[in-house]
Amino acid sequence: MAFKYRHRRYGNDSQHNYNAEQLSGWCFHFISTNYTAFQNRAEFSSLKGDNNTYIEENQWPPLAYLREIEEYEKKWKSKGDKCSIM
Repeated sequence: MAFKYRHRRYGNDSQHNYNAEQLSGWCFHFISTNYTAFQNRAEFSSLKGDNNTYIEENQWPPLAYLREIEEYEKKWKSKGDKCSIM
């Protein structure tokens, strides 16, 4: 079964002119799954509208996970506990 990009509303006219919907889908997936690396690049600010919305909604790791990690680190840092094994 071939991959079919189901979010066709994202992308731009060039994608449709050159029949590059699969490439566009792959690019969205790649940027989303490498969100933390891409957000620091200058080109990241050029994402606009629906493209930016899609990338942020599908970013990896998700915002909920990052918040949980932050809360966990604050909790254990404030207790001053060290590893109980060592």
